[in-house]
Amino acid sequence: ELRVDLEIVQANARDLLLGAEFDTVVCTYSLDRSLDVTKFLKPGGTLFFESFTTNHRKYASDCPQEDCLQPGELLKTYSDLELLHYDEEDDGTQAFATLIGKKKR
Repeated sequence: ELRVDLEIVQANARDLLLGAEFDTVVCTYSLDRSLDVTKFLKPGGTLFFESFTTNHRKYASDCPQEDCLQPGELLKTYSDLELLHYDEEDDGTQAFATLIGKKKR
């Protein structure tokens, strides 16, 4: 039997205490370019980030341009992380980018 102690914190990163660190940070479909979410990662921690790209606007014209990622934006923004996975996808109904990266120890 495998047992894992897991604590999940669902929060707006702006509301977290300064100095809070986590093994994993998940950011999905929320884009705040003024906030460096990697500061909440412990050394060796993993970031999972997924959000719409500018190509998504062809499916949702009401999606504000400023709320969409530019091509390659996640790669540039999180270039200091060890890249585990990156993809920009357009499946015919939505367009999004996914990045999984690990903070160096």
